[in-house]
Amino acid sequence: MGLDNFCDLFTDEMFLLAVKNTLRHMIVTVPMPSLGAMILVAVIQNVAKGVRFPSFPSFVR
Repeated sequence: MGLDNFCDLFTDEMFLLAVKNTLRHMIVTVPMPSLGAMILVAVIQNVAKGVRFPSFPSFVR
């Protein structure tokens, strides 16, 4: 009974397809925000060289 359920699960084609789709989705979507943030930072640093941004306390008046 106990291990037979796992054997049935890992031989089920629908389950394996779901695992494959989940892993594929995870590999594509998890790194995207980090990659996008790094690209944005690189662009902002190149555009804003020498430009000083106001510090946070100057906004709080």
